[in-house]
Amino acid sequence: MIADLKAGEIDAAILWGPIGGYHHKQSEGALELAPLLHEEGAPRLFYRITMGIRQGELRWKRELNSILRRNKEEIDAILEDFGVPLVDDYGKVRVTSQ
Repeated sequence: MIADLKAGEIDAAILWGPIGGYHHKQSEGALELAPLLHEEGAPRLFYRITMGIRQGELRWKRELNSILRRNKEEIDAILEDFGVPLVDDYGKVRVTSQ
């Protein structure tokens, strides 16, 4: 899809945010990114990515949540480095360092 877009075979492509953001960053400005954040109706096009654990493993759940909280800045930096568009809980694009 990206090759067809770059070659002019297609005029637009709809990709999942992390994939679209990555290719946008790799294109060094050759592709335009337009996050779909305010479309009317369902489904909402932004959501949290979650992890699942087996039911009843509360200690493991707390440990994972603690690891994620402690490493939030580093995780966000990795996502930003790959061009992943980050949005808040209300669908607003978060301002990044890039």
